[in-house]
Amino acid sequence: MKTKLKTSMALLASAFLWVSCAGGGGTPPSAMDPVDYVNPYMGNISHLLVPTFPTVHLPNSMLRVYPERADFTGDRLGGLPIIVTNHRERSAFNLCPYQGDESGLRPVIAYSYDREKILPYRYQVYLDNGEIDVDFAPSHQSAVYSLTFEKEGPAYLVFNSRNGQLQVNGNSVSGYQYIDKKTKVFLYAETNQKPVKAGVLSNGSVKYDGKDIYSYDINELRKNVAMVFQKPNPFAMSIYDNVAYGPKTHGIRSKKELDEIVEKSLHQAALWDEVGDKLKKSALALSGGQQQRLCIARTLAVNPDVILMDEPTSALDPISTSKIEELALELKKDYTIIIVTHSMQQAKRISNKTAFFLLGEVIEFDETEKLFSNPSDERTDAYINGRFG
Repeated sequence: MKTKLKTSMALLASAFLWVSCAGGGGTPPSAMDPVDYVNPYMGNISHLLVPTFPTVHLPNSMLRVYPERADFTGDRLGGLPIIVTNHRERSAFNLCPYQGDESGLRPVIAYSYDREKILPYRYQVYLDNGEIDVDFAPSHQSAVYSLTFEKEGPAYLVFNSRNGQLQVNGNSVSGYQYIDKKTKVFLYAETNQKPVKAGVLSNGSVKYDGKDIYSYDINELRKNVAMVFQKPNPFAMSIYDNVAYGPKTHGIRSKKELDEIVEKSLHQAALWDEVGDKLKKSALALSGGQQQRLCIARTLAVNPDVILMDEPTSALDPISTSKIEELALELKKDYTIIIVTHSMQQAKRISNKTAFFLLGEVIEFDETEKLFSNPSDERTDAYINGRFG
C-alpha cells in the first residue's frame, strides 16, 4: 500500500515574506534554458577550503538547499534540508519523514540513500531504509516536498528546529530558529493532509543522581544543575543583586549570609578584585567578559553540583576567553562541568573527557587525550583533521 503525502513550505529569512506554493513547483524550465547547463556537482572539492555541496538554487532565489550529509562523500543523509543560509553550514530546520512504529521516531534520522539527482530547480532521492521517495522543487521564496511512503503503516513528518521553537496548528507547522546570535530564520509549512495527531518528540532520558530530571521539582533541579548561556545574560539590576538572586529564591534572607555568599561567589569567579567596590552598580555596565564571569558567579551562589556551559566564550574576545578557560580549569576541581563548544582547541585545553556529536548522534566519547590523538571512529578523525566541518 502506497501513501503519498505532499508538504508545501514557504520559507522565510529575516523579513516576513510569504508566498503560497500551490503545485507546479517541480516543472523544469523549457528546453535549452540556461539553467539546464548548470551542473551542481562541479567545483565542490578544494584542498584549501572546506568542500561546498551541490546545491539546489534557482538564480536570484532566496531559497536554497543541499543534501544533509556529513561531508561531500558521506553515505548517509541526516534528514532532509529545508533552507540553507550559508554554503558551509547545516540547513536551518530539518525534515525527517518516517513510516512505521512510533517507537522508531528520532529527532534526526540517518538514511541510506540511492538515485540522488540534483538540479538547480529540483532535488530527488530515494531513502533506502525508509523506502521513501523524495521529490523537492523550489520556487524563489517557497518550495514543495512530495514524499511517497512505500511501506504499510502510519506515516510521520518530524520537523526539528535545532535552536528555536515550532508549533502545529491544524495542517500547518510554523516557527523559527536562530542560526547565530542575530539571525532568525522562519518556517511556515503546510501538509496536504491534516495530521491525525501532533506532539513533541522526546528521545531517551537525562538522569541526575540516578533519577530522571523530569521527576524533580523544577526549583530543586535548578539549584543542583546550573546553566551558563552562550551570551552573557546578567539581570538588569546591581552586581550584588545578580549574585544574591538565586540564594534569595531558595529562601536565604539573612543579610550577613547573603553578603558572604556574594563575596565568596565573586572570588570563585575571579571577579571580586574588579568589582568588589562596585557591588551596587548596574551589572549591565560591565564588559562582556566581566558579565560572563558574573553569570558564572550567579550559578556558583546556589552551590550546584553540575554546571552546564553552552559555548560560554563564543561571544568574548581572546583575553576574556582565556580568563573563562582558566576559571573553568579551577572550578572543575570542585564541580562537574559540561561544556558545549565548537572549538576543538578549547575542548583539548580544558576537558578531561570529550564527546563528538554529529547530526544529533554521539559518534565517540573518550578521554580527551585519546580522542584527539587516536580516535576510534573515522568520522571523528576526519573532523579533528579538518576534512569537513
